[in-house]
Amino acid sequence: TPLLDSCVVADEKTAKEDVIVHSTMSAIKECTLQLLCSICSALDNPLVIFLDDLQWADEASMDMLNVLLTSSELKNLMFICAYRSNEVDVEHSFSKLMDDVVAKGEESVEKMELFSLSPTSITSFIADAVKKEEEDTEVQELSSVVYQTTMGNIFFTKQALEELVRKNILFYDMMCFEWRWVVTKVELANNMSADVVESVLGKIRDLPEEMQELLSLMSYIPNALDVPTLKALMCRDGASYEESQLNDLLQQSSNEGMLLLVSPNWIFAHDRIRQASLRFASEKSGSEETLLHISSVLLAEGAGREWCQY
Repeated sequence: TPLLDSCVVADEKTAKEDVIVHSTMSAIKECTLQLLCSICSALDNPLVIFLDDLQWADEASMDMLNVLLTSSELKNLMFICAYRSNEVDVEHSFSKLMDDVVAKGEESVEKMELFSLSPTSITSFIADAVKKEEEDTEVQELSSVVYQTTMGNIFFTKQALEELVRKNILFYDMMCFEWRWVVTKVELANNMSADVVESVLGKIRDLPEEMQELLSLMSYIPNALDVPTLKALMCRDGASYEESQLNDLLQQSSNEGMLLLVSPNWIFAHDRIRQASLRFASEKSGSEETLLHISSVLLAEGAGREWCQY
């Protein structure tokens, strides 16, 4: 029947497309492997590749990593793979991959657990930040409250201190030339957000409007962005930016600890900052118009840019 014939044609077309995609991915894996082999063989010292946030890696990335980790051709290379242990269980694809690599026994694999900082280390960090002695009673009280809130996570600790400064709880006394805080431990605790995203969100709300716009637009796009694309994204609703102006804005965002330059692209300094920026963007009206604007800009980039990954 015509309906059955159309289904058969559709199935054949889908099968051909699957074969093409599979062949393309195989070629990409082989080319990547050969490229790394050529690079590593020409180096006097081992090449180190650091891969972060593997708890979010997709299946294609895991397949690529599997090829590289199990290849007998690849020498003079070290992979450092970082992930959040609380988000990777025994059924996670990365756990299964590493089990396979270890089982084959062809490569040396070492596992290192990185724990949060101890109360003593947090005290040392805070004492250094406020230019006081670790044994100072005030420092001990401040570090105790901060540690109870952050549990030794250094990023959370820095955000907690910044939040106290924004609220003028922790301030620099220009008369005494020293950092001071004149509140009780209970008041300190009450002025720190238990949720680090909420803390970063509070910081974003205090930033200049242009910087808020930049962070909001970038939060919708998970990958790194170059300056020309960012310029196209920022130029809307009558706003116009020269590249030099945008570079200044990006540098200011970096100075605030929000963004990092991974030349030539810009990324969020931490995924929690992106999360807070996305929450801030969702609080504003016109999010659908923003998404439409972003889509239009990315599509306008033309062929050769794999915007599908966004």
